[in-house]
Amino acid sequence: MKKLISNPIRILRIILGLAAIYFAYVSHDYLLGLAGGMFTLMGVLNTGCCMTGSCNTRSYVRPTKKINTVEEYEEIT
Repeated sequence: MKKLISNPIRILRIILGLAAIYFAYVSHDYLLGLAGGMFTLMGVLNTGCCMTGSCNTRSYVRPTKKINTVEEYEEIT
């Protein structure tokens, strides 16, 4: 429970998700309810990559080929 409360982004996701579910129930909007459920689950399960640094890409530089190189070939007769 301490881990759930210590992350403010998690709390924000849970609050926004529950608010969206409430407004979806009041207005009978199923798509908003689905989005609210997704936000609530993201907050409860702590998934997603919003400011956590958990879904970064590899940062490496590919070796470059020399474009203007001339290869020599042997003529076969």
